[in-house]
Amino acid sequence: MKTAAFPTAQPTLSIPTVSQATPKSASGSFFKTAEKNGMAWSFSALLAQTTVIAPLVLWTMSLAGGGDWQFAVALMTSFAVLVPILSALSVRVVLPVFVSSLVVNLGIILLNVAQLFAN
Repeated sequence: MKTAAFPTAQPTLSIPTVSQATPKSASGSFFKTAEKNGMAWSFSALLAQTTVIAPLVLWTMSLAGGGDWQFAVALMTSFAVLVPILSALSVRVVLPVFVSSLVVNLGIILLNVAQLFAN
C-alpha cells in the first residue's frame, strides 16, 4: 500500500507586533511615569493647595485689604484643583490645573505684598 507524501513544512503564523509609542518630550515621559502613583500626586496637590497656598492667599489678603475679586479668584482656583482630584482624573489633568492655580495664587500673593509695601 502506498502512502501519500505530505509536505513536512509547517505553515507559519506571523503576528504583527504593535510598538508602544514612546513619548518624545520630557513632559510626556514624566506623565507616563507619574501615572503609576497618581493618587500620591493628587493627594500632594490637594494638601499643598489647602494647607499652604490658600492660607497664604487669605493671609496676604487680610494684611493688604484685598478685594472680593481676589477671594473669588482664590476660591475658584481651589475648586479648580479639587474637581479633577475628586473626579479621579489622570495626573495629566490634575498637575497642569494645579500649576495654573499655583501661578494665579502666587500672582495674588505678589499683588497683595506689593500693595502692602506701597502703602
